Amino acid sequence: MTNLISQTFITINGMRLPFRNVEIDGVVYQVPKGISRNKDKKRWQIKFERNGVCLIIGGISDSKLNPAASLEKAIALLSKCIDRLTEKQLSRNRKHNYKYISPLPISKYMKLIWRVSKTTPTLYAYLYSPCLKKDKFVIFGSHKLITKNQNILKERMAIALLYNARIEHGDHDPYRAINEQEIDKYIDLAKSKITNNINFMKFIQDGLELNRQLKGI
Repeated sequence: MTNLISQTFITINGMRLPFRNVEIDGVVYQVPKGISRNKDKKRWQIKFERNGVCLIIGGISDSKLNPAASLEKAIALLSKCIDRLTEKQLSRNRKHNYKYISPLPISKYMKLIWRVSKTTPTLYAYLYSPCLKKDKFVIFGSHKLITKNQNILKERMAIALLYNARIEHGDHDPYRAINEQEIDKYIDLAKSKITNNINFMKFIQDGLELNRQLKGI
């Protein structure tokens, strides 16, 4: 089996996109986030998510090219898309004067983020496994939901912390299914991350302010 690329990530316009392995006919290609492989159609599909919106841009078929050459063209197209998307988003932010909320780091492999769907900010935990070279999002819910239902907030935090613990211990399948007993073991840790945590409380308050701003547009 041949591995054509030794990089672990690619940076496009300041965005760090991790690679994952994709095997085609015994050759392993390291493909950046935003590009997937349609093996039946022999095509690299380009999909990119930004601020909670998934954009399907198209793709590059192998046709007369080999997979490596078409992948190179797909990465170039992805780069152009991100450039255009960033410019458009910056223009939109200036127009509406949106407040950007920086992610809240929880650990080396986990952070909390606000993502906007239409006009509703939603809280997520973002995790990245270097073993899998794959990320995962754990949805907590809208600002309204998590502030009114602390049990949901604690449970989702416990789930994310469990995934994080698996990643930290080098688990090769950290995102496998979990059960209630496993979640219960992390409830107390989840409480400590939420209760009387100044940084967390400010992060939630920032989400409230963003929600008010978006509803007023």
